[in-house]
Amino acid sequence: MSAIALSKGERVGDNLIFASESEAKEAFDKAGIDSRLSFEFETKAVTDEGVLNVLKAQFPSINFDKGKVFPCVAANTQLDRDVERFASDVLNLFAKQINEKPIPVCWQHNMDLNGLGRFCGASVVPSANGQFFDLKGYLWIADETRMPYQGERRLSSAVEDGSLKDVSIGFRAWGKYKEEVVNGENRYVYTYQIDPENPASKDAWIREISLVANGAQIGAEVMPQATKFLKTLNFEPKRVVNMTKTIEVDFNGTKYPLTITVEGDAITVKGESELSTAIKAATDAAATKTADLQKSIDELKAPFVADVVNAKVPGLDEATVKSFDAAKLIETAKAVSTPKGKAPQPATPQNFPQIFKTESNV
Repeated sequence: MSAIALSKGERVGDNLIFASESEAKEAFDKAGIDSRLSFEFETKAVTDEGVLNVLKAQFPSINFDKGKVFPCVAANTQLDRDVERFASDVLNLFAKQINEKPIPVCWQHNMDLNGLGRFCGASVVPSANGQFFDLKGYLWIADETRMPYQGERRLSSAVEDGSLKDVSIGFRAWGKYKEEVVNGENRYVYTYQIDPENPASKDAWIREISLVANGAQIGAEVMPQATKFLKTLNFEPKRVVNMTKTIEVDFNGTKYPLTITVEGDAITVKGESELSTAIKAATDAAATKTADLQKSIDELKAPFVADVVNAKVPGLDEATVKSFDAAKLIETAKAVSTPKGKAPQPATPQNFPQIFKTESNV
């Protein structure tokens, strides 16, 4: 975030300390900025022909044969180092926008250094640990693309050797802030989301994705790699007539040997079925864990939902109440559970002050 001239608030390290919530809100309302959150992406090119064929069919304007494709976690719902997070509804909107028109790849959010590639094939899926949601997709980088300011060094090579891992998205979205305890401190946490009570909040969009030196996102994960690794071995049949090579792929702490044999133009792989089985088992376990976690959450929320619905407060029908997150549901349940003779006081929009991020900050 850029420096903002504020009449109130004392800066302590990276934080601004305010005497009251009203002073903080006043400052936040003035802090209209364009925001970015940062993530890491996989540094091995996709070689699964099934994945590549789907991308080619979906995005014919991208010449995938003239570049390399890297799996990428562009955003997620986890709280980042800047005490900001996305709600999944915003990520779903971004995924739709990306798939309608792949967004450009830039260098360090410098729009003068755009066109390094394209980000496409986006979807929002549960994270590997089942605790968050990831905005995943594919980062295509042309073979001819060079790293800015670094001579003839190829950008895709820097990605493959691990020199570049972090990405950061440039976006515009509405946010709500709420005071929460983070690492033992009271902090104002921003959540970018779509507010059903505020139609303007639907005016959110993603404009670019940049390669950056060090992003703010915590927990961006290396995605499970595809089971075919032939292209990454750089076999050249014109020069190699017969060759056998064995590599070990480390997945979840277990090493799986893959033996690749080249005989003329024929290439065969042995051992990939065991690796495929392990990846499928891990994926199935993650999906089961996510389903069990959601079931537990629904069971815990049920009594609170019943209390609010039974109070028959106008505007709080069952569908609406079930859409509340845990904090809002508990707060509303407390509000409607007033002593006899007192009118229920459900949560109102005034309880959730909003701010709007503009694009004045880089």
